[in-house]
Amino acid sequence: MLIKTTDKWQACHALINEWLKEKTIYCGNCDADYNKDFFPCCDNPVLGNNYEHTKAIVDAIKDQQKELLNEYASTKKKNFRSTVKLPRRLYYILDKYYKNHGTKFFENQAEMRQFARKFKMFKIPVRI
Repeated sequence: MLIKTTDKWQACHALINEWLKEKTIYCGNCDADYNKDFFPCCDNPVLGNNYEHTKAIVDAIKDQQKELLNEYASTKKKNFRSTVKLPRRLYYILDKYYKNHGTKFFENQAEMRQFARKFKMFKIPVRI
């Protein structure tokens, strides 16, 4: 795929949109491509394509937000607070793309917050 932009977030948006269209079926738990001869691939197989796994993560984020103590993602157990949650394969694709262009996907925490603001479906806290 050819992306004609110098804006990091426009490129990221284009990559995510193309990635969601991919129909390859794989296990969301162990990340192995589906092979009917070697199924089940792990103890807890969760088969689906990129769109299905992303939808499951977005739904899980919505459920997780309901259990938070406040809008900044604090929990009763005082666990480490995460800012974003992405499917493993999507993170790998984005990270690889940016490494090929001489940078990191998230250069620093400020970029992670920018990503969370631009791509709200992957953001765990209600407010950042």
